[in-house]
Amino acid sequence: MKDVNALFGMFDHRNVEATSMIWRKCDLWKAGIVLAGMILLLVWVPLSAASVYEGTSGLATKASVTMQATPTEDATVAALNKDKLAQEVQQLKVQNEPDFFGWLRLNVSLLLSTLIVVVGGLIGFFRWLADRRSERDKQAEARFQSAVTGLGDEKEGAKINAAILLRTFLRPGYEQFYTQTFDLAVANLRLPRTSSQAEDPEAPLPLTTLSQALIVVFKKACPLARSQNQDGPQSLDATGVQLDSAYLLGSNLKQVWMPQASLRNVDLSRAKLSGANLRRADLSGVDLSNTDLSGAKLKGAKLSGADLTRADLSGVDLSNTDLSGAKLQGAKLSGADLTGVDLAGVDLTGVDLSKTLLFGADLRRANLSEANFRGAYLSGTDVDPNVSGNRVADLKDFLRVSKLVRIHLNKTLMTGVKLGGANLSEANLRGAKFTRAYLRGACLSKADLSKADLGEVDLNGADLNGADLSEAKLTRAYLIRTKLGEANLSYADLRGTILIEADLSGANLEGAIFKKTDLREVKGLTKVQLEACKAKGAIIDEDPTASSSQSTAAPSPLPNNDVPTSSTPPAQGNLPTPDTDESNAVPPQQEPES
Repeated sequence: MKDVNALFGMFDHRNVEATSMIWRKCDLWKAGIVLAGMILLLVWVPLSAASVYEGTSGLATKASVTMQATPTEDATVAALNKDKLAQEVQQLKVQNEPDFFGWLRLNVSLLLSTLIVVVGGLIGFFRWLADRRSERDKQAEARFQSAVTGLGDEKEGAKINAAILLRTFLRPGYEQFYTQTFDLAVANLRLPRTSSQAEDPEAPLPLTTLSQALIVVFKKACPLARSQNQDGPQSLDATGVQLDSAYLLGSNLKQVWMPQASLRNVDLSRAKLSGANLRRADLSGVDLSNTDLSGAKLKGAKLSGADLTRADLSGVDLSNTDLSGAKLQGAKLSGADLTGVDLAGVDLTGVDLSKTLLFGADLRRANLSEANFRGAYLSGTDVDPNVSGNRVADLKDFLRVSKLVRIHLNKTLMTGVKLGGANLSEANLRGAKFTRAYLRGACLSKADLSKADLGEVDLNGADLNGADLSEAKLTRAYLIRTKLGEANLSYADLRGTILIEADLSGANLEGAIFKKTDLREVKGLTKVQLEACKAKGAIIDEDPTASSSQSTAAPSPLPNNDVPTSSTPPAQGNLPTPDTDESNAVPPQQEPES
């Protein structure tokens, strides 16, 4: 035990302080060696003490055995010594059995000394780590300050080096610099790239070495700063940032706040821009193909010549946006606001425009082949979807004529679309599906509606003069007072169609199906033609002469131009039966104002 106590005597308070000083002044590997030595000491000292204790017990046992072997002369004394020796042996066996608490009582001072050494060593080690961390933070702060100073240097090379240095503050462990790095990159990207004035202010600015380095920092810092931001997207303000000609393919710019930014000719394909604020930003010529822009704010932005192929623009505010010359093939625009948007000549093939607000949009010469217009609002919308509670809008203010002249809508899905009063003259609507659409008062003169599905469509008062309706489906459609002069209705399906007071002068009715078709008071058909239609199941006036082309009976005036809140025409149960000819069988109708 003296040897053990002498060994632990080495670790008095002076030695502990000396060890702590070594850890604070030496490098990490040296402190590790000291710590490893202490751990070995903790293991070796108890084992050494146990070995000494066992050795002593062994010697005592051997001595006892030697005493047992000593012979005696008297038998009685020998018997007594034998009993005594047996008792001593039993006592030694009890003493040699393992007893944790007994061992703890014998070695409590040893354990306390060891614990003091360990605690002192750990305190010194953690203080050394804290000092190292503080020293590293001071060095990082000094490097960041040097980057800030370098970006303000007059020399271009110093600025470039500083911009490259900023990237080192976007690594793990530098989280406190993420937002500062983003703000610093944005501030420098707002500055003019060159001192000379650009010859063409509309042309995108060319990249410089400095702007390229800063754009890389901006691209990497944006998602990192957002992850540390607790004050909302607006706190990371990049208003007016200059990113012309930048390469940002696949960038994560969710919820980025960049109104009035210049992004001309930027590659943002496959980027993530959902929820981004890009109001009044210049995005002319930008590549946004396969980009997620859902929920973004693009009101008043310039997107002329932009590539939006297969982009997700669902729910995007694009009102008053310039999309002239843009590519939108396969784009998703469901629920988007396209009020007043210039889409003249734009190829919208296969575009999803379901529930889209297109009020006042310019769609002249646009190609909408195979587009989806289910539930879209193109003209005369009766409900404002942007108002909570679907408050009914003032119809007189919303009724406008959409510019759809010579538009291509072949094979387009337009179920339930509202196009009352729209100008669709000469439009290509071949194979389009207009089931339950509202086209009252629309101009469809010379339009191609061959093989189109116009079932239950409201075409009351519409102009279909010269239209091609061959093989079209017009079952249970409403064409009251509709102009069908010179229209091609060959092989059209007119079962249950109401054509009361319609003008069919010069119309081609070859092969048309007239089962339960209401032709009362129609104009432009001869008695022979009416009888032929009746033979096919049509309903005509009892006196065919009353509905001839020479009829002078003035039609009853139509009610006002209020649009019904539902685009679905009256139910089929309101259709007149074949055995009635009363004029009051005509459903309520109205003629749109010019």
